[in-house]
Amino acid sequence: MLPRLLLDCATLTSGFVLPFVLVGLLWGATNPLIRRGTLLVERKAVRQANGAPGARHRVRSRLEVHLTTPAFLVPQLLNLSGSVLFWYLLRQPGALLSLAVPVANGTSILANAVADWAVEPVRAEVSVQYLCGVACLLAGVLLCSE
Repeated sequence: MLPRLLLDCATLTSGFVLPFVLVGLLWGATNPLIRRGTLLVERKAVRQANGAPGARHRVRSRLEVHLTTPAFLVPQLLNLSGSVLFWYLLRQPGALLSLAVPVANGTSILANAVADWAVEPVRAEVSVQYLCGVACLLAGVLLCSE
């Protein structure tokens, strides 16, 4: 049902623009959350692995920590769902790679910057060069979608 809905929406937006924007949002918005989850996983893994005998146990322990940490697992699954959606959309008749890649990647970069600022506002700096880059990306995506 969802893929059919996405394709119907896509025909309204000059090609497949809207679904590729969704892919970019899934990719970009989850990157800072994956980074934050990875830091949490690393702290948990170090605590759990202290005194653990053998490399096999350490690998199993680390895998267990990754799979039981929602702060890592949920953003990772959302990011991977964006990749599956991207693959699915590219397999559709009439999908244009020359349109798909700039729209998805441009949106991903923008979403990553916004999500990075939302997750860690102190770390993210907004400069004139950054704003010019955002304007160029938006202009490029708009040009590609026409």
